[in-house]
Amino acid sequence: MKKVAIIGAGSVGSTAAYACILRRVASTIVMVDCNHDRAVSEVSDLADAAFLSKTVIKVGDLQEAASCDIIVVTAGAKQKPGETRLNLIARNHQILNDIFNGMNGINPNAIILLVANPVDVLTTMAQKISSLPKNQIIGSGKLNIPLIIGTYLDTCRLRYELARILEISPTCIHASVLGEHGDSQFIPWSCAHVAGIPLTEFKEIRAIDKKELGTIVAKKAYSIIASKGSTFYGIGAVVSDIIDIILSDSHTVLPISHYIPKFNVCLSLPAVIGKAGIIDTLYPPLSNDENASLIASAQEILNACP
Repeated sequence: MKKVAIIGAGSVGSTAAYACILRRVASTIVMVDCNHDRAVSEVSDLADAAFLSKTVIKVGDLQEAASCDIIVVTAGAKQKPGETRLNLIARNHQILNDIFNGMNGINPNAIILLVANPVDVLTTMAQKISSLPKNQIIGSGKLNIPLIIGTYLDTCRLRYELARILEISPTCIHASVLGEHGDSQFIPWSCAHVAGIPLTEFKEIRAIDKKELGTIVAKKAYSIIASKGSTFYGIGAVVSDIIDIILSDSHTVLPISHYIPKFNVCLSLPAVIGKAGIIDTLYPPLSNDENASLIASAQEILNACP
């Protein structure tokens, strides 16, 4: 029986918990929030849906969270209109520091899934604060502060757009967004394919402005935030999927932010994910321009790390 802690009972944390309940990925979900009344109310509401999976959902504290199998950290300052993810570093670094200081004696086998922006910088910081092995800290960009979990959500958005253009299922499209979960992310078109056929050989893809498509994918959350204040459905779904992948030890390959020794920072490259966290990193054969984009993205993150 596996226990998942979700620290932060805001829109992202609560939606992630809801997705986990519907997908039946854990036996117990522990909700933790500095606003205890908010956590109690969210758990009370979520409990009304728990009959669908028999998941036990409860309110807990940081010490109980520390003992769980997976610790999802969604707590963080929200991104303001016009504010970049990198502007959030100081505010979210302090929040992250307080959380880890409150979790004395973290389960040494726990996998920490970070869902707060700027995810790549904070994932790097979390490794230093928590003292856990680097493979056990997985970063995911938080939707309500534009965009995604590592670049997994960005990748889902990309595949959705490509599926719409090609009129085929997104699951048949092998294309990813890599690098920073932010403005320096990029799409390695040279590696993208459908059934072994390079995407660039499809007439529909040759007819589009690929740079513009990349911008649409990277900026999608900004328009959502401008209209409704935050995004959380996509990130909730992505969080539940990663939890399921970890607990089932499925060795699924996803573009997730994690430590890359070559660059000495955390950024998104394809990674094999299982119960041990990041099992292996896969390095796609990038073109010279794409490799330059990866290096530039890594440098952007490195420059932002305090």
